[in-house]
Amino acid sequence: KLRNPRKMWSSRLAWQISIFMGMQSVIYYVFSAWLPSMLQDWGMDVARSGMMVFYIQISTIPMMFVGSFFAENPKYLKKIIWIASVLMFIGILMFIIGKTRFAILASIFNGLAIGLVFSISTMFFVIKTQNITDSAQLSGMAQTVGYFIAGCIPPIVGLLFQTTQSWTFPLWMLLVVPFVMCTSGLMAAKDRVIEVAN
Repeated sequence: KLRNPRKMWSSRLAWQISIFMGMQSVIYYVFSAWLPSMLQDWGMDVARSGMMVFYIQISTIPMMFVGSFFAENPKYLKKIIWIASVLMFIGILMFIIGKTRFAILASIFNGLAIGLVFSISTMFFVIKTQNITDSAQLSGMAQTVGYFIAGCIPPIVGLLFQTTQSWTFPLWMLLVVPFVMCTSGLMAAKDRVIEVAN
């Protein structure tokens, strides 16, 4: 039996975790959808531009283990959130400034950040709840909110490109994401748990 599932949606901490998870999904979805097109417009060949998405994906894998390891320790949790946010910010900025010149490094930086934040988000489902039922409800809420946000942004990025005929402006807008991610993550990392009364 579920314990007051509606109360999960009224929890500020649950929303912070949901937004935190959603922000890394935004970057993953946007780059999966548009990065090859961006790089091709900047002069990169089709095969190499597709490889950049592979670099993002492969870079997430080791960080999922690293993030899970450190997320359980409050001493390191906030530092990892800062590191992930800085990596993502630098990775996006490298695409803006360097375009294809730093594409591999920029892709790896974003992949590392995405992997860290995803693993921390999933750890939050456990360490920020008091029982398995609340954990499942938080997981459902965070994935619903997170993937809804992430699913809405790629079309907006495409519309901004059509309007401006440049990828620069949409990428500048994406620099907001690591700030929101860092803020929501640091707030979620505070020493407290979600309390859902019977």
